[in-house]
Amino acid sequence: MTGDDLKFDKIRSIYKQIKKGQNPKVATIKKYAKNLEYRTLVYHALKKFNKTNLFPKALLNIEKSSESYLANWLNMNDDFDSFPNEIKYQHTTELQNGITFLTFKFKVYEPHLYANKDWMIGYVGYKTANVNAYQKPDFILSKFNKELISKNQLEKLIQSSPQKQK
Repeated sequence: MTGDDLKFDKIRSIYKQIKKGQNPKVATIKKYAKNLEYRTLVYHALKKFNKTNLFPKALLNIEKSSESYLANWLNMNDDFDSFPNEIKYQHTTELQNGITFLTFKFKVYEPHLYANKDWMIGYVGYKTANVNAYQKPDFILSKFNKELISKNQLEKLIQSSPQKQK
């Protein structure tokens, strides 16, 4: 497997069918799309073959896509290195410079190192106010604590961050 085939390996049963021009079972798509790890992959595989109409409508919004991006970022983050056991959307904030941030709270259970921290805050940011569902975020960040970052602090963090995702 190479290229896109490898990218979509975790959702192989869906990807193989749509690549052959077939529609996967709705139940299979729902099962994978409900999973935080696979949600964005399912959407992008369906989009690649113009089959987004098969994606569950209840998950077709910026909150659900950002939730999945944050969960995958947490899993790949060297400090956190896990999927959250719980994650909840809190609110959306629009900064003066046009950047939109979605705020989530998340937590993990024992034996995770951060289990004693209870709910922590994570942010998923986009460099535009007109955010589309499943648009790749421009910023994902967390200080791995429960303290909210103010609008001013968010703006400063973004201005001082040379990297795309912190």
